Amino acid sequence: MPKKIISILLILVLALNWCGYNLVYNYKQYKANQTQQHNIATNNYNEAELLTIAIPLNMPYQSNRCSYEACKGEITYNGRVYNYVKRTIQNGELILKCLPNTLKQNLLLAKNKQARADYDDANQPQNNIPSKIGKKNTNDYLQKYSNYTTALLARISTPHFAFVTNYYQSAYRTTPHLPPATSVV
Repeated sequence: MPKKIISILLILVLALNWCGYNLVYNYKQYKANQTQQHNIATNNYNEAELLTIAIPLNMPYQSNRCSYEACKGEITYNGRVYNYVKRTIQNGELILKCLPNTLKQNLLLAKNKQARADYDDANQPQNNIPSKIGKKNTNDYLQKYSNYTTALLARISTPHFAFVTNYYQSAYRTTPHLPPATSVV
């Protein structure tokens, strides 16, 4: 019984390691978006922080609007996350006023930093393991394998296996000479 409990706990730790960080970061980003939307809805922001984006509209007979209307949405511009606050149409352009979402931006940076650290840790060679475990040149192995396969297939004398024998004789052999030289005309 205790072995089952320990194995279940270890599986849960493994699952948390695989998926838990993403779940935590996604939940925190969701809460950051809710906080930002609440601040926008209650006009709890500084007008000087707003970024203005003008997008040309290629629609004929577009009417200008005098006032801004509230809108929801999100955009990433130059690596920074912004939430739409309000929009209007003036002189054939869609004018968007956006507020920087610093909470979500900081969470994205932390998530990327964590992922980079995990990736770097996984790809660094460990000091106690020698870097050269085996022989890198496998020509000796391939040559032995080729000879074994050829000797095995040479025993089969049916015409159907003649092609297979020729294939295996040439498949694993090293090239005995350099390829022909080419000239550029």
